[in-house]
Amino acid sequence: MEQYCLKIMITTKKLEIHFGQVMADIIEKLESNTIYFKILPGIKATTLEIETKRNSVLMQPNRPVIEGKRKAKYLKRKIFGVYEGVTIDQIVEYMSNDKVDYKKIMVTPESFKKVLQAAEILGINIYKGYFFLFDECDKTIKDVNFRKTIVEPMNDFFKFEQKAFISATAMFPSDPRFLEFGFKQVIIEPTFDYRKDVDVIVTNNVSLLLKEKILELENETLCIFLNSLQAITLVIEDLKIKESCHIYCSKEKMYMLKSHGYNAFDNIPTDNRSGFAKINFFTSRFNAAVDIMLDYKPTVILATNLHLAKHSMIDPTSEAVQIVGRFRNGVSKIIAVSNIDEHLHIRTPSESLSFLDGCEESYNTIKMLHTSAKNDGAKETLGEALGLITYSAFINHDGTKNHFMYDNFLYEESVKSIFQSAENFQNAYKSKYFNPTFETKDYLISDENYLVPNGGVSMKALAEIVINTINIATKSTNIYQIDNRTYVMKELEKSFPLLYKAYFILGEQELLKNSYSKNRIKEAIRLKVELEDKRNFGFIYDLSEAFEDGYRGTTPQIKSILKRLIDKHKLTLKPEIKLLQGYFKISNRTTIKQPDTKGYVIQNAKFNRKKDTKLS
Repeated sequence: MEQYCLKIMITTKKLEIHFGQVMADIIEKLESNTIYFKILPGIKATTLEIETKRNSVLMQPNRPVIEGKRKAKYLKRKIFGVYEGVTIDQIVEYMSNDKVDYKKIMVTPESFKKVLQAAEILGINIYKGYFFLFDECDKTIKDVNFRKTIVEPMNDFFKFEQKAFISATAMFPSDPRFLEFGFKQVIIEPTFDYRKDVDVIVTNNVSLLLKEKILELENETLCIFLNSLQAITLVIEDLKIKESCHIYCSKEKMYMLKSHGYNAFDNIPTDNRSGFAKINFFTSRFNAAVDIMLDYKPTVILATNLHLAKHSMIDPTSEAVQIVGRFRNGVSKIIAVSNIDEHLHIRTPSESLSFLDGCEESYNTIKMLHTSAKNDGAKETLGEALGLITYSAFINHDGTKNHFMYDNFLYEESVKSIFQSAENFQNAYKSKYFNPTFETKDYLISDENYLVPNGGVSMKALAEIVINTINIATKSTNIYQIDNRTYVMKELEKSFPLLYKAYFILGEQELLKNSYSKNRIKEAIRLKVELEDKRNFGFIYDLSEAFEDGYRGTTPQIKSILKRLIDKHKLTLKPEIKLLQGYFKISNRTTIKQPDTKGYVIQNAKFNRKKDTKLS
């Protein structure tokens, strides 16, 4: 990242902060054209701006952050929150309220345009009359790849005469406008040891380890940060703890989860002290800025499961710091757990820049062809091609380079490298923020062995993976690892019941032979089970006793006997005349009793009655 950020002499200033102090104890107010590296979350930097006697726009990454700030009684009356659902008329009413001496507008990036429109309606020069604080500013780099709207306010940000960036895990952006406006960095350096103890566990089975920790810590309040709803619901369903869990996620996902019976929420409880469950899961929406005030200290688990969701990576150098900082009254224990993927494709900073340069060159070539094209068809085709090229995401609407996307690309490559080896992951926690202890916990069956995507994989490929996992579980004799074979077999049976059943009925080779479709597998199972049932020795013996040579019976009578014997031996056969014909030579349908009772006559058995042998 540092190789791409502008190589300039940034003016750096350090301010010391002592134990128990907050920002207001060391500075009177935030300075303009400054990026504040506050290092410690929870030192009330945002509160300082709210208390400063000037009008302010405070940009926050999402709605829960704003609502969380407004829950604080001493701040509630001072903040006006703007997010989805808040109208321009409401903003106008607030900005024109003479009873409010200093306006404090806390807004999400997506709703910022409404604030500008309200100011325009009132004839207010917001760029001159308001201080713009971009809180949790590192989100502009970390989130822009999947949330382009987060940097949309940046053009307006630089129009403000008074402006600042701030975060506990801030990064100096490469956007040259920060240099043009003479931005400096101020580091708030603690004078005390603020490191937090953390148990760092590298494992090959995150799902099982999480389940073990939940059971082990059943008397604790758990706050588990895991950015994969699939991974979260798998754990909940397996432990059957749906009623005792809360899931905190986006509004869209919340509705989906609620429809399936989960206790899902898109915001932190109003009553932080009693609104949480014993087990609480959080997606990345709640990794930063949200204040969680509790009368007790929970156990916090930071979980990454690469084999289920690459996007579940929790960066030890920033996100882990932010998550722990959410709990304003501290935590009792921190556990960081992750699996490792040594096959992750990683680019060094120089390789990343070279890659982006190549992408830009190709983009510009097509752009030049598009500009010079005279034929309408060629122009339209080349225009569509420009929009489809991956590099188009690195270009702003006005054609300029999106530096935040560049920074994001390099940042994500650097984070991926952390999870490429156990050593890298452990070293990432050896920082000024954490005091780690290390543990490796490997299981006989890993996440990679049996976690299979629900979509995008052929039935044959799925069958091969399930077969491989069952073979490992049933044939391995390795006694030096934690034996989780029973758990894995139950998980496979629950997740892939058809393939699991087919393996033990058809066998490995026969399953592979029929694995090109579900219907084919089902038919193969049916035929195999039917054949085995027909060969059932006890059933054949009872048939011999029930149907002697010369037996005469109606169709209902014969079917009734067959059903009784099938049920007795718990077979899947159908009580039909056709089944009987497989064991006996019988007459055509005939009159078996005068005047007109129709049925069948058993002529002789197709098996040796004396030896009670199976069918030949």
